[in-house]
Amino acid sequence: MENSPFALITEYLEGNLDAETRARFEATVRVNPELAAELALYRDMYTALTPGPEDAIRKNLEMLGKKHTGTGWSFKKWKIPVLLITLLLSVLLVYRFLIYAPAPMPDPVQPPAPEKVSPAVNEPVQKIEKSQPSEPQRSAPMAAAFRPNPQLEKMIGNTYRSAARKFKIISPLADVALKSANRKTVFTLSGIIETPEKAIDQPFRALIFSNDPDAFEKFQFVWVASLQLENVNHSFAFSRTEMLDLPPGLYYLVVEEESSGMTCYTGRFRIVE
Repeated sequence: MENSPFALITEYLEGNLDAETRARFEATVRVNPELAAELALYRDMYTALTPGPEDAIRKNLEMLGKKHTGTGWSFKKWKIPVLLITLLLSVLLVYRFLIYAPAPMPDPVQPPAPEKVSPAVNEPVQKIEKSQPSEPQRSAPMAAAFRPNPQLEKMIGNTYRSAARKFKIISPLADVALKSANRKTVFTLSGIIETPEKAIDQPFRALIFSNDPDAFEKFQFVWVASLQLENVNHSFAFSRTEMLDLPPGLYYLVVEEESSGMTCYTGRFRIVE
């Protein structure tokens, strides 16, 4: 038996449902108006077509007629009522499908297409160009102060190394930009010399050169200081902090042995406002 409650209407009217199914069907009818209307229609049809007490009386009369007259009682007079009932049932069925047929889904409403606005014939279309933010232009003296020195550029990366010593600079980092305020810049120089030697007799010094090629040719540095070495775990560390009084620009740090003048390290940094 199908699970649809509409499939149980015939079984319900004929009394073929068990008590539990009948109670569940009647509960569904009470809350389902569509099912209740369908049940009422089928009940009217069963009432019209199911034989009643008058049909039993009619059969008895037919039997009596056959017994006394030898001919049966003619049923022709019921032809018109039967046709009328059949027509009525047909109208009720058509009415049922018209009432309970699902309404067609409306077509989705499409948004109106945007109108294309064409420019006037006599008016030229102006192209709006976005203005690009202009980069701040450095003055000529400022640009010259940051121009690389070709001679010192060649020395960068040629750190002095030997089988016994490895020279490393920790601060300042390569190409770092140091902030200055009123030409005052905090400058920290630190590094280590890795070596198995127990002592280093040669003194070292650090020099700062500007980017001026003529000044470097004449060995005119803007700052110089000796490095004090401290033995730490088979390495010699050094650290020094100074307040530099230098204008913004590009500068080169050179560390060398004082006695031999051998360059141990060359790097560059910038001072910016």
